[in-house]
Amino acid sequence: MRSNQAARAAQRAAARFRPLTRVVAAGTSLRSSLGGRQAVVAPARPVHGGQVVDHFETDGPPLPIFDRYRYTTKFDPAFYPVVGELAALARRGVLTPDEKATVEAAVGTRTLGRDLDELRDVLDEVARRHPDQFIAARQGAELRVSPDPEAVEARIDALLLLRYRQLQEMGFYLRQGRSGRRLRVLEIGFTSGGHSLVAFERLGLEVTGIDNFYDGSYAANDLPDHVVRHLSRSDARLVVGDAADPNVLTGEQFDLIFSESVVEHLSRPQETFAALGRLLADGGMMIHSYEPFFCEKGGHTPGTLDCPFGHVRLSTEEHLRYITEQRPHEAPIAVPWVRDALNRATQADVQRAVLGAGFEIAEWITHSGSPSALAPDELSHALRLHPTITTADLATTAVWFSCHASR
Repeated sequence: MRSNQAARAAQRAAARFRPLTRVVAAGTSLRSSLGGRQAVVAPARPVHGGQVVDHFETDGPPLPIFDRYRYTTKFDPAFYPVVGELAALARRGVLTPDEKATVEAAVGTRTLGRDLDELRDVLDEVARRHPDQFIAARQGAELRVSPDPEAVEARIDALLLLRYRQLQEMGFYLRQGRSGRRLRVLEIGFTSGGHSLVAFERLGLEVTGIDNFYDGSYAANDLPDHVVRHLSRSDARLVVGDAADPNVLTGEQFDLIFSESVVEHLSRPQETFAALGRLLADGGMMIHSYEPFFCEKGGHTPGTLDCPFGHVRLSTEEHLRYITEQRPHEAPIAVPWVRDALNRATQADVQRAVLGAGFEIAEWITHSGSPSALAPDELSHALRLHPTITTADLATTAVWFSCHASR
């Protein structure tokens, strides 16, 4: 029964598959020194930062603080789970008027406007009144609102089509493994819910997910287990651990190792890739995509500042001071996350880590915009702070790469 479902899922995906378009703007060719296909270059997005409301003093040029830049560029309040959960409950109409006002004030316009502990107290009160709205959490786990089953299915269905397209594009074709067994995939990262694991399973793969929740700098929660086990009835395996740990998944082999938005968070990239090399089966493939730290949005929600490339124009110490001073309600989570969960690796650093772990890079594809938002003196200061970065590191908004073990 499961194999028939997987076959139908693959057929639906194939029917809607369209090859990815590669458009290279004149004069902006970026080809990896390691070979592979031409970079994908997209036009720059206009910057809409609003008005300058203040400046942050640094060792270099002062950093302008725009009142709307962050929220129109890279901000997801759900990064702070208590804010995301309260916003979801507000949409469901279960909050009191005072609670709704608190949520609106919490989201703010440039940074969170309420203390996170205050918001947790509100969430606890809502959970007391409406326990049916929440996942039954383990002792000590963060409260999570039970997601809408139809929304979960819609997200899984969209990811099924996306994953099919990505595998086809990178040359990994769904087929039976040796002795007729199902192909095995290891996906690194399921913090946001495990929807991708279910999508891979519905494409006919035997699925394992592993996550260490940003080296422990982000609280573990029961959402992935609820999505995978309760709502999707999936057999995908969830492992909490570090993919770089040689004692995790010992002796196992996978035909595909996949990650999305994980490489920029690896604290020990070469050790991680070396460990993955031991887990990759003969003839297997690794596929990774990530958002590099030095691109405009590379600071992610907690580390993107209030002007273009603000996180690149500061030292790590200044970056953390900016968050502490400008975002006091976010700082308890944002400071350790920005300090410990972003590895500040250039593309060349990642390539060296992959090659040093014994892989050959088959594809290195960059999707790029333009670093034109940096004035010459700002660019010069950024290069003094980070002497190994290149204009490609600044311009690249996303990287896709595939590799296999060296022959």
